[in-house]
Amino acid sequence: MKQRKLFLPIIAAILLFSSTAFAKGVATTMGNLQLVGRDGPFDAMRSPALLVGNKENNGAGLAVDYQFWNDQSAKGNMIISNTDYTNNYDKPDTTEYEGALAYLTKLGSNMALGIAYEREYDKTTSKMQNSLMGSMRTETTEKNVMNHVMIGMGYALSQNLSLGVGLGVDYNNSQEDENEVISGNRKDTTTKTKNLILNATIGLLYTMDKTQLGLAIDAGQYNQIKKDKSVNDIGNAYSASKSVSGYWKYTQGPGAFAGIYQNLTPLIDVAAEAGIVLPRKYDGKSLEADGDNKTIYETKAEVDQKLTYTLRGGIALNATKELTVSLGAVYGNIKIDNITTKASSKETIKTTGYHLMGTLGFDYKLTTATKINLFGFYQQNKIKFEMNETGTDPIIYCKDFTTKSFNAGLSATQMF
Repeated sequence: MKQRKLFLPIIAAILLFSSTAFAKGVATTMGNLQLVGRDGPFDAMRSPALLVGNKENNGAGLAVDYQFWNDQSAKGNMIISNTDYTNNYDKPDTTEYEGALAYLTKLGSNMALGIAYEREYDKTTSKMQNSLMGSMRTETTEKNVMNHVMIGMGYALSQNLSLGVGLGVDYNNSQEDENEVISGNRKDTTTKTKNLILNATIGLLYTMDKTQLGLAIDAGQYNQIKKDKSVNDIGNAYSASKSVSGYWKYTQGPGAFAGIYQNLTPLIDVAAEAGIVLPRKYDGKSLEADGDNKTIYETKAEVDQKLTYTLRGGIALNATKELTVSLGAVYGNIKIDNITTKASSKETIKTTGYHLMGTLGFDYKLTTATKINLFGFYQQNKIKFEMNETGTDPIIYCKDFTTKSFNAGLSATQMF
């Protein structure tokens, strides 16, 4: 009945689409294109095949954004002994900001190297109340610090065809502090998680006079996970802590992506991309508090990520020689099952839904080598889920859990 478990599907959805959340140039504000269109040094964070297409020998970029607005709505219930108890979710209190640095350099006439670093911080406090047993309330504060480094190498196979190979490394720290009170009995739980994630990508780009065709194969994610958990349960009069040492898991399956970019007229460019990530099922580890035995024990946590597809697209309007206005959208499905095996029961959370993002950017050329981009993006995750546990009475479900947010930011690039 913990609020953490109610928010797991939302957290999983955000992590799954985290690579789509930060616009930086014209291509990424046309629906966060990853395979086609060029954003100068920020191409180091996209398909590495794009790196060799820049005319200048070197380039550097800086980008920042901040979340200015967020909202949440939920229609959820807890069923105990065939009686419905409504879960009341308060609007979360969220702070989120992000920054990125990127550098591009040519290594001869046919090769280019790109390096980028991205860092994101977010802190969210969520509250839920229920009339169960007179009063039940939980308050959860989650802090995440995510670091992403991308190194890409692009090579021109011919005048029209380029090949790129990229390696990504993520190091993420998260901490969750949960306060749960049931009929006056309080329990405080802190969970810390560290992730080291490795990812590799191969990309191809074919360029014609007014058209680009892009392909990419993503190897998926190989993840080292470390967890620490502590609990102070006043109602059951015990305190305990336990750790799970770092273990490696292949947590996201391989994916294939394709895209096209077309210059329709001197004023209008359009683009579209589509991709799939293959299903991936793996067994992880979970730490569960046991109030009856006054301890924390390690158990198996199975994650079943279903087939995921993503659609991206957008349009760019070249309003003047200096100003380009771009807009686009991203859509992807969400389907995840989380199964935790406990000492005497099995807990299952089944989640389905979608992720939607809209992007808007204003790209202005100060000089032929210097550009700034003002951008904004709206995100929405809408899911439904059900959580039940064998051997226990409660069934927790939510027919409509929707989170919304709007971020805005600024990027600048200098080619030389």
